[in-house]
Amino acid sequence: MDFKKIFLKKKSQANILTILLVIMIVLIGIALVWNIINTLVKEKSKNIETSFLTIELNIKEAILTETGASKISVERKAGKGEITALKFIFYDENGLTYIINEKENLLDELETRAYSFGPVLNFGKIKEISVVPVVGDNLGREFKSNSEIMFKIPSGLVSWWRFNDNKDFLEKNNGELKGNSQINDGSLILDGNENSYFDIGNDESLDMNQEFSASIWIKTNSNDGGIISKGDNYEIFLINGKIRFVSGGNSIESFNRINTNEWKHVVVSIDWKGVWKIFINKNLEAIYQSNLNPEINTEHVLLGKEFNGYIDDLMIFNKTLGIENIDFLYNHQKR
Repeated sequence: MDFKKIFLKKKSQANILTILLVIMIVLIGIALVWNIINTLVKEKSKNIETSFLTIELNIKEAILTETGASKISVERKAGKGEITALKFIFYDENGLTYIINEKENLLDELETRAYSFGPVLNFGKIKEISVVPVVGDNLGREFKSNSEIMFKIPSGLVSWWRFNDNKDFLEKNNGELKGNSQINDGSLILDGNENSYFDIGNDESLDMNQEFSASIWIKTNSNDGGIISKGDNYEIFLINGKIRFVSGGNSIESFNRINTNEWKHVVVSIDWKGVWKIFINKNLEAIYQSNLNPEINTEHVLLGKEFNGYIDDLMIFNKTLGIENIDFLYNHQKR
């Protein structure tokens, strides 16, 4: 019998068993360590704030003025997490950026809120805006505006009534409903009664004696009715289906009648010592040369007196509007 071979065989088997035992011990150790780490990760993950990754925002509208002031409407969609700040990022035409942190009036789920900002010194024309939610010390995703919701207001805007409520967009000349007039579904609704109208008041900013423009959307149920008036200073109304502007006894009237039950965009652009124009759906409808000294008075501006139908987006300017401005307003407010 070869004892040497038997010894070597047993030694080899013992080595294999040792290796298998070591492997089993290592695997058991790995399993134990994994269970410990996995438990710790799960416990720690409960305390990790991840809501900033799931918060979703949408810039619904960005209104910009010629001076650089802006008003931005932000919508928050479904998604848990408490926003502690909003970071607004403005990009100008030269590629520069400017950041404003908003820590008040913050959004809850499914809310939409508007944020107003003054002009930024030494900053170019704004080309894009984005908003980033902040949760604690964490920044969420950046949500950018698109060009379709950027509304650039022509210069000279005095007031703008959008009729989501009775307020002036510039918060200066808020109106008051009279009679049976009402605001519903984003429009001023009038019944044609002389006691039903929207009273805007007589702030001196509404007096016009050099240049004046009014941009307004109307849908009328009749061929006659007042649209806007401030006594002999200025008056726009419907007569036999045509748009007429009157000031100090002088008048201008559209060539064509407008159809009832259709939204029409009406712009009256007046230089009292120059050219008067009426536009309907951005088409020139009347032109007149004037040399008039308009009367300034203390009468209230009344909107929709004896008008039967709907009025929306009345904008008053202390400047004349060029065709490029009228095109922009028509295309961006089109019904």
